[in-house]
Amino acid sequence: TRTYKELVNFCSKLNEYSWCSKARIEYAGHAVELVSQSPKEELLKYRALVAVSGDGLLQEIVNGLFARTDLPSLPNIGVLPAGSGNAVSASVCFNSGLQTTKSLLKNACLLMALPPQPPVALAPLSSIPRHIFRLKVTPYHPILLQTDSKASAQDLAMLSVTWGLISECDLRSEVIRCLGEVRFSLTYAYFILKKQNYRCSLSFLPVDEYGEDMRRFYKHFEQPVPRKRASLRCTSAPRVIEHTIYGGSSHVPDDQKKECRDNFSVPQADGASLLPPLEEPVPPNWVTISGDFWGIQIVNTSHLVSNCVFCAEKQFGSDFMLIQFMSSRLSSQDLLDMINMSSKGHGCYCHEICPTVAVKAFRITSETTSPYIWTKDGERLDAKTVQGEVWDRTLPFLSGGHVERQMYTHFPDFGC
Repeated sequence: TRTYKELVNFCSKLNEYSWCSKARIEYAGHAVELVSQSPKEELLKYRALVAVSGDGLLQEIVNGLFARTDLPSLPNIGVLPAGSGNAVSASVCFNSGLQTTKSLLKNACLLMALPPQPPVALAPLSSIPRHIFRLKVTPYHPILLQTDSKASAQDLAMLSVTWGLISECDLRSEVIRCLGEVRFSLTYAYFILKKQNYRCSLSFLPVDEYGEDMRRFYKHFEQPVPRKRASLRCTSAPRVIEHTIYGGSSHVPDDQKKECRDNFSVPQADGASLLPPLEEPVPPNWVTISGDFWGIQIVNTSHLVSNCVFCAEKQFGSDFMLIQFMSSRLSSQDLLDMINMSSKGHGCYCHEICPTVAVKAFRITSETTSPYIWTKDGERLDAKTVQGEVWDRTLPFLSGGHVERQMYTHFPDFGC
């Protein structure tokens, strides 16, 4: 609490300095308007745009940036946790080898204050490993969403898309938001005891149709494994861009301006999409399943909330999503065990309770009607059919260097 008060006091004085400014968000959608309508020179003159917020406001900033067509390069994005979930901030810190269950705000502030990563040519001159105590810019792929709703026909999500149980917990717990992250656990336990199922049809394009996660998927749903054929694999490992933390073009040295434009420029035309039109069936190489579920989660980060690990192996900025199938075959005890393991730092690949598959694209058509059945980054989404893919455009996100995690304990391995 003391740290948050100090942060608020600091933010209240930012306008006194010429090198920064602050904007207070007053209502839902305000950040989208502010970022999309601000003069280009205003956005590019700063080193970074830092959101002091939860995950919802960060998603608005991203949508505002990608709504523009006049930016030669996107400004860097940073986040300091000030919400109830703070999953994106936790994922950034976790990826950098920092603690997330305690002192998340202090660790996030530490990352923002780090010096930049030295050039590759100078790395041999330093005795400190290059990934430690250095600020980097990681290209982050948001999720491009398309829905059958006129209000949100196309949108971007930073964190996740959830359907069913998790959405109900997220939206209905807003009335007890003052409890912080505890509100998720309380409503989760309530809906598990309620034993409510939802029905949908789900199609997805797996990263590796014959990988271990797909074998677990077929085993869980008692389906035969198809004959082997050419599979779609991830073609691009997460790239870490050097020397681009200077943000706006007015702060970029001449020899680095071209690098910024090449890595984070806004394309003039969209690349080939994996998503078919909503009114057409999915391609034959997609996997389709229908039935009753507790819920489905499509997650783009290692965390869904800061105190629960969803997937310790999910690297920040990787070009795939994870779908977790909470099928009706699971018991209430299974779901309680899953959330208990998650709170102890063990994610979806540490147990075989729920099958989890790495995917490039998905489509879900809900057969259950409820105003609380869909969420996007924790915000309500009104639709019946939602499809999405990992977007080929990237967002320059401030983070530390990637630190590998040990296999069983998930402790950071700094290689020292």
